[in-house]
Amino acid sequence: VVALIYLGRLKSCLPHQSKGVEFDTPYKMFIAAVVLASKFIEDSNSIVQSVHKFVSPLYSPREVNEMERSFLAVVKYNLFVNLIEVDQFIKYKDYLEFAL
Repeated sequence: VVALIYLGRLKSCLPHQSKGVEFDTPYKMFIAAVVLASKFIEDSNSIVQSVHKFVSPLYSPREVNEMERSFLAVVKYNLFVNLIEVDQFIKYKDYLEFAL
């Protein structure tokens, strides 16, 4: 849920008609959101290591780190998510549009 909230924040920070240059831009944004949410929520690296292992055939650890840095720059390092935001997301998830 936190990663999806991050994607919503990312979308709100981008110009309305912006599109990624590469075909895999949405996937890169999703990977970055999952890794950042995992790092922010948990102290252990187990999920992050699993994500790195899962995407390693496609992206190197360096590329994943670059995705994270780019994501952080766009959202201006705004990663804190409070329980009200989570509750709102869960309550209204059917009405949200994530056409990234």
